[in-house]
Amino acid sequence: MPCQTFDPRDDYKAEADKVTRLLCMVLKGVSPHDIRSFPVDLQNWWTKHQEEDRRRLRYEAQKRVTQRAKRKALNKLTPEEKRLLGL
Repeated sequence: MPCQTFDPRDDYKAEADKVTRLLCMVLKGVSPHDIRSFPVDLQNWWTKHQEEDRRRLRYEAQKRVTQRAKRKALNKLTPEEKRLLGL
């Protein structure tokens, strides 16, 4: 799963994304009970990160459904209809 930061600044984005993916991978292996022993700011980051991941996964799933529906609809068109639509 490609975990990412969504900071619009590009200066350190690649490095921040790398560290975010690494931290996400590590924290996924830690039990919720053990995470409670981590610093509060890390606990808060992890909670927010998991919410963002769930949102992103829902968005990606919906996008796949939409793309499949679009592909299915386009497959019904004749070559002439596709030409007329500029496809």
